[in-house]
Amino acid sequence: MDYLVELRRELDAFGALLDGGDLSAPVEHCGGWRLVDHALGRPTPMDPALAADGVAEVFDTMALRMIAKGAATPPSRAVRLTTTDTGHAWTYGPDEPVAQLSGTAEDLLLLLWGRKPRDTESVTWEGDREAGLAVLAGPLVP
Repeated sequence: MDYLVELRRELDAFGALLDGGDLSAPVEHCGGWRLVDHALGRPTPMDPALAADGVAEVFDTMALRMIAKGAATPPSRAVRLTTTDTGHAWTYGPDEPVAQLSGTAEDLLLLLWGRKPRDTESVTWEGDREAGLAVLAGPLVP
């Protein structure tokens, strides 16, 4: 039920923005709205903990839903993502990772949502980069 309350609050806030609200107002949660800022060309720094929560959501929720809906296939290999600012790490896919991707939680989140190019210099790849990119091709998010 908390999810529905939060979703309703976010939808109300978004509706207010569309109705002439201040699109530059700070957003206090990740929930995709910071991604909207980036998409609109007005990026503001994300709180690292919230960005890390967004990365976790990609792997814990979004990617699984994309697979369940038939929009993506389960990965046949694994990649490991590590944040350089929060100490979080995720392994997506089976077996040992073929590559590791590291960067700030914000950079990883933006990369996963396609708001930063996969070849951005703000992240570091180790191992088989091309195989790692193939794992992340998903699509992981809608």
